[in-house]
Amino acid sequence: PGELLIRKTQASAFFGTHLAGVLVSKGVDTIVLVGCTTSGCVRATAVDGLQYDYRVVVPREAVGDRNSAAHEANLFDLHGRVAIVTGGNGGIGLGMARGLAGAGASVVVAARNAEKSDAAVAELRSLGAEALAVGVDVTDEASVRGMLDASVAWRGRLDILVNNAGIVRDGAIWNMSDADFDAVMRVHVRGTRSPSHWAANHR
Repeated sequence: PGELLIRKTQASAFFGTHLAGVLVSKGVDTIVLVGCTTSGCVRATAVDGLQYDYRVVVPREAVGDRNSAAHEANLFDLHGRVAIVTGGNGGIGLGMARGLAGAGASVVVAARNAEKSDAAVAELRSLGAEALAVGVDVTDEASVRGMLDASVAWRGRLDILVNNAGIVRDGAIWNMSDADFDAVMRVHVRGTRSPSHWAANHR
């Protein structure tokens, strides 16, 4: 008695129902989804919940599907999520951008070389993904904050940050100059700390 019961006729509990209005009226900000099926009703409701900007939690032990492969695949679903990949316009970074896009995420390719970034974004879009190129120097805090501002302005949120940017200064340690060592440390250490710091404070 007193519990809310909503009848739905489609996969998503949001579609054609007053669920969204009820959640808003009660000040709800997080949804925990349980039930069946992972690849059907649970997935559809989760995607719509993300579009309404709710935090959606799907406990693995509380959902199920007749097909175990579909169950596992749909639990790894990044639709509605926004990911930044620094150094994402080539090599390992582009590979990670492809993987995130393949799982449904909207991907920000953040790097210094605009031409390469545009080519990477074109490739991701050709695969059906949403993608954006943003210029960034990960060693410069103003540039990093600009990257984050542009990313959040694009889709209104930020969920994933992949600190991939890096440089190579070949040579044995006894031959590496101080300038080369400092350059590597700035990109690999400060260039990881700064985006992480400002991303955490951007939420």
